[in-house]
Amino acid sequence: MSLLGFTIRQIIEGMTLRGRSRRSGKGEYALMDPATLSETISKANAQELEKLFNGVIHCLAAFGIFMAEAMVVVDGTQIETTALYQGCGCLKVEKRKRTKKGSNVTVVELVFGWRLIALMDLATLTPMAIKVVKIQANEAPHLLELVEQAQENLAPYSRIRWLVADRAYVDGKSLYKLDQMGIRFAVIAKSTMLARQAALDMKGKVAYYDRTETKRRGQGRSLWHEKLHSRVYAVTNIRDWAAYRPPVVSGKPLRREARPALNAVVVEKWRNHPPSPHGPKVYLTNAPVDNPWLIVDFYDDRSWVENGLFRNSRQFQTLAYRLWQKKQTSGNDNATLHHISDHQIDRVAHHLVNIETGEIIELPQPPNPNPTHLSSILPLQTDDQQEPPDIIAHSLLDGQGILRWQRALEQESRDKVIVFIGNQYGIFNLYELLVLVGVSFRRSPPHLDPPDVILRRFGCDVKARDGPVQ
Repeated sequence: MSLLGFTIRQIIEGMTLRGRSRRSGKGEYALMDPATLSETISKANAQELEKLFNGVIHCLAAFGIFMAEAMVVVDGTQIETTALYQGCGCLKVEKRKRTKKGSNVTVVELVFGWRLIALMDLATLTPMAIKVVKIQANEAPHLLELVEQAQENLAPYSRIRWLVADRAYVDGKSLYKLDQMGIRFAVIAKSTMLARQAALDMKGKVAYYDRTETKRRGQGRSLWHEKLHSRVYAVTNIRDWAAYRPPVVSGKPLRREARPALNAVVVEKWRNHPPSPHGPKVYLTNAPVDNPWLIVDFYDDRSWVENGLFRNSRQFQTLAYRLWQKKQTSGNDNATLHHISDHQIDRVAHHLVNIETGEIIELPQPPNPNPTHLSSILPLQTDDQQEPPDIIAHSLLDGQGILRWQRALEQESRDKVIVFIGNQYGIFNLYELLVLVGVSFRRSPPHLDPPDVILRRFGCDVKARDGPVQ
């Protein structure tokens, strides 16, 4: 509330003393209800809303929501409006339409609105920094500004360590500054880049990595398994990107050998199919490529900014609370830290093939210390003397969206009640609670235990069922 401009005295005593003598004192004082709070926020200008957002992210970082070294993704989306909105941008979009006569024509349409650029944490799907520009603006010039704002929001509790972005942010100057900031990045190379062609030329001189995934198809008697093969190449020491370099100094040209080197991962085959109709995909990174699958899976997480933020923004605005609520209602916290895959992958095998000798080396599956998407494994604590860390990650939602998971939780908990006795409480099934207080039933629910079994489970005297519960 202090971020909204309220003082400590206003929060404790209220906005005004009017009607104070008529308060009964039975109910706790509330500064305002959620509807009034939302109306107050909606009346703020852009600068106040930006200050509020940055302050909230800083509070979440202080609370320990984010990991110490965060993995983030940057992407933008269009917010379309009408031409009546003051200050909105205008973008020309060409669309192909079919006329009544059956011929195809190109029509130019005007789209009005803004463009929202967000830097989102991949573990919690929480935006760490946002920028609103006109809809026709380019996204790449705002990359460094977003990263610096996010670092300021997280300091000193967390920092950005990994960043992934699509082709819109392939800018050599910006990515070089990220490298100087100690941030590892992964971007996909454009088809016209010399660095991409250099990686394709060098892939025939390095070993390739194979991965075989076993996927279940069908169910019951029609169950069968499909082998999905993928192949990538790890290429190092690429210096063909002229824009990826320090600032230009007049009179001191930078030779190719002095340029900073990049590494690349060339994806030649992805799950039995070519990765693109235009040829192999090339991922450029300043991180080591000893295990190229980490770079491939890391870039695959980029889709969460669209599926987890832009498309489901209304559902994910209470993600942290919903994940905390699930941890409180779960009987075993470690039970939720299991391997979940949206592809129903049973087994993954990694191989390294030497192109000179033909030797095939089976590699162990690399652990993923940083939980990101649904196919990630949250690290379990091995030391019995220390409690496992509370990691709020999207994988705790069991592969569902926040709205569907919330409905499933309500369906699961609709027959449960919570009983308070002093400072202690217990959660019971409604039927079990009635049995414990001595209520008799003509017949028991078929999916629950009989009354005698319930009484023995809680250590009660079965013979005294008709009387007071022992």
